[in-house]
Amino acid sequence: MTAGCMSDDLTRKLEYQLLPFTDEISLYTVLRRDFGWDAFSEQRGIVALGPDVTRGTSMLVDDSIGGMWGTADDGVLSEVVSGFQMATRRGPLCSSEVRGVRFDIISKLPEDPSGLSRDTVLKCARMAMLGARPRLLEPQYSMEIVTLPSFKKVVGEILIDRRGMITGEVPCPGSPLVVLRAQVPMVDT
Repeated sequence: MTAGCMSDDLTRKLEYQLLPFTDEISLYTVLRRDFGWDAFSEQRGIVALGPDVTRGTSMLVDDSIGGMWGTADDGVLSEVVSGFQMATRRGPLCSSEVRGVRFDIISKLPEDPSGLSRDTVLKCARMAMLGARPRLLEPQYSMEIVTLPSFKKVVGEILIDRRGMITGEVPCPGSPLVVLRAQVPMVDT
């Protein structure tokens, strides 16, 4: 299994259910035209979305030769999908939801798929994320802090203590308050 980034636009279309999943020809036409999928993608299939079945922001794609995973029996396929959705529900670094990642199954269906469990798929998906390019960066919280301008320095000091920083400032219309946009590493919150 390999993992890679999807475009922000494709991630948003998945999240807001703007892709025509009911019509496979239209779906692959959109993916090829708007997102650069190759013609071979039509031979492959989108196996599942994750972490949510209907509004998943990551996808599992059958990239094996001949698209053999589409022919797997329901029990094996449900284990694979379940493991994938567990992996995208709780990412490998800080157990937060994984967004905008495309997982490609590159190996063929095992001779004896009965030993294939959701835990195996979960481990494979996590290893694929940790080895993906671009490399995983330290997860950050983006936040907005509403405060008086006189407290901006205090807020900045608190953020610096937590390795964070103020990235923007916008006045609140009709009030003396300002909205500070900031980023803080999740580990330090």
